[in-house]
Amino acid sequence: SSVTGVRRDASKAMGFVVPGVRIRDDLNLQSNQYRLKIGQAIVGEDSVYPDRKLALPGGMSKRKLKGIECKDPSFGMDAVWIMPHQQAEAEADDHVVVEPESVVATHLSQMIYAHADKLIGPDDVQTLLDILERMAPTLIDTVVPKLVPLHTLTSVLRHLLTERIPVGDLRRILEGLADISGMGMAPMEMAERLRPSLVPQMLQQIVPVNQPLPLITLGPELEQLLLRSIPQGGAALMVDNALAEKIVGGLSQISEQLAAEGRHPIVIVASALRRPLASFTRMHALDCVVLGLDELPEGRRIKVVSNIGG
Repeated sequence: SSVTGVRRDASKAMGFVVPGVRIRDDLNLQSNQYRLKIGQAIVGEDSVYPDRKLALPGGMSKRKLKGIECKDPSFGMDAVWIMPHQQAEAEADDHVVVEPESVVATHLSQMIYAHADKLIGPDDVQTLLDILERMAPTLIDTVVPKLVPLHTLTSVLRHLLTERIPVGDLRRILEGLADISGMGMAPMEMAERLRPSLVPQMLQQIVPVNQPLPLITLGPELEQLLLRSIPQGGAALMVDNALAEKIVGGLSQISEQLAAEGRHPIVIVASALRRPLASFTRMHALDCVVLGLDELPEGRRIKVVSNIGG
């Protein structure tokens, strides 16, 4: 039932029906390990202890709990598998205590979001088009495939999903594609042009509208250094190992702090740096959203929670 709920929630958030996923466990073999598979690929694995509960320390935690120390599989936070009778002690010391099935379900949810671009194909996109055609037949007839072939639309949606941008508002996406279809853009460039109109919906899913966006900024010198590190016409950062480690370490630390508070890290940078830095964070498995300055929604409150390299 937990897996079904994760699939349902992910489908609603991403805007398309997430196909079946499998969880293979070897708990009956006393290994305490499980594997998450999407299609034929193993996308995640870790250990879970059915007779214990996972305790994650909060900002006010001071006590070291007895148990099996580990890293939380979803967010990489320090955690401890404790016995059920230790729950009251853990919660009194500002620990969040999670049931083992919820640990697996949250890990699965993270993997679905991380691999959403691999879960959608032309048939899924055609299903979305068929649904929209009932309400906007002229739009469909005008755009697909006359202006944008199905395979190009599928590629654009995949690029959006790579960065957690939901694709459920297909009407808005097609209208945007119609405006830029004759500019000779690659699918990735099309997706980048569509982002400002779609980012607000994504932000609503990770930060309630009545709360400020927790923004991470870069120091001016670091941001200028990264801008200069982008090769002509490139979409990647060319930085040395020392600088890469500094960025990864800074983002990892603040991301872990925000995750402990139930908040998702959002990095805000110059628009020209957005795509290269987003690619950099994905390459280093950093679970954060990277926005350009032009993508901040009007009317949303913001709060700068950290500055890296300042």
